[in-house]
Amino acid sequence: MQSPILLFGLPRSGTTWLGKIFDSHPDTLYWHEPDSVWRLPGSLLPAVDGVELAEQTLRAWFGRLQSGAPLKSQAKPPFFPKHYYGVGRFQLHRLMILAASAWSRLASPPAIPFLIPTSRQDQVVPVWKSIESLGRLGLLHRRLPGLRSVHIIRHPCGYIASVLRGESRGKFNEVSASSEDWGLFEMLVATPQAQAVGLTMADLREMHPLQRLAWRWVIFNTKAMEELQAEAGATVCVYEKLCADPLGESQRLLVHCGLPQDKQTESFLDASTHGQQSSYYSVFKNPLSAAERWREELDEESIRLIMAVAGGSPPGQLYKASS
Repeated sequence: MQSPILLFGLPRSGTTWLGKIFDSHPDTLYWHEPDSVWRLPGSLLPAVDGVELAEQTLRAWFGRLQSGAPLKSQAKPPFFPKHYYGVGRFQLHRLMILAASAWSRLASPPAIPFLIPTSRQDQVVPVWKSIESLGRLGLLHRRLPGLRSVHIIRHPCGYIASVLRGESRGKFNEVSASSEDWGLFEMLVATPQAQAVGLTMADLREMHPLQRLAWRWVIFNTKAMEELQAEAGATVCVYEKLCADPLGESQRLLVHCGLPQDKQTESFLDASTHGQQSSYYSVFKNPLSAAERWREELDEESIRLIMAVAGGSPPGQLYKASS
């Protein structure tokens, strides 16, 4: 297989839609958040020049994924025909996913193997979508030169409003609220990006929950942006720009990652932007409405609290004229 394409961002930042855009390309093999099941060792926010995640460890982890992946990583619909599959293999693979989904109600299913013929392995372009490893993205580029990646960023108010909506609906597995994930905040304040602005745990504990979430947005996105500045294989995708121009922006991202635009991707973009499903995780919705929904959900004081933290940060500068 070819080197993987990495699509990384914070939760509720458009990563699933972006992932499905890339999955719709007939040359890609899509891995949906495998690092949330098969955990990578070490911190979620490692030092970019540190010793965590040795190249050998990463290559072994990727090697495991190339032969088969957890059910969660393969069961996110819709499913798309691939150049490297014939019709029979494609349908068989879908049946294996359905069987594993039924099995998962009783026990954890084994990894589902990919049925890619040996003669077509070199045609396959793996795509790894993650909400877990944004803080590792710079280190991954250092460990595996030649990677291509997309760092997707959503407006801080849009990100926070969506997180709050999900928590209110019980959509997440976490016991505590995201604004009270003290273990993660301990990692955040240890980063150079937090230390550069003097952020401490004492500060965070005194803050309004919205301000803590804003700092989470700032530190994760700033760390990725700073560590990837010199990486030719890395690019930033502003979620709102993707919503405003799905075809043009997706074409830019695909070309950046070495993939030509394809009719199947164009068809998916048309369907996903003109369809409407009420599911919280749906990729079928009016993208501009989804991008701007936070303006109806957050009051002026909430927006002020968030932007007082995020507005002057490097990722906040992307939204300087739109808040």
